[in-house]
Amino acid sequence: MGYCWSWDRAYAKHGREQWGRHEFYAILEEELDEVWENIKKDKPQTELVEEILQVAAVALRYLETGDRYREPNANQGTHPSTAL
Repeated sequence: MGYCWSWDRAYAKHGREQWGRHEFYAILEEELDEVWENIKKDKPQTELVEEILQVAAVALRYLETGDRYREPNANQGTHPSTAL
């Protein structure tokens, strides 16, 4: 695929601790804003896809780590594909 993206990059950008729902929304909104900026500036598709992958990583990271203000995620620390 050739896209410069990794799971570790998502954690490096936003940390490894659990988020609350408001934090999750704010970070997700920030990543979506970056997608929108790429669309408005008509950036190459490879750059847009990298931003879209970051949106996906934020959503999967929330699923993986759970919510700090709710009951802990029983699957914390597992790969996100098994966290559902």
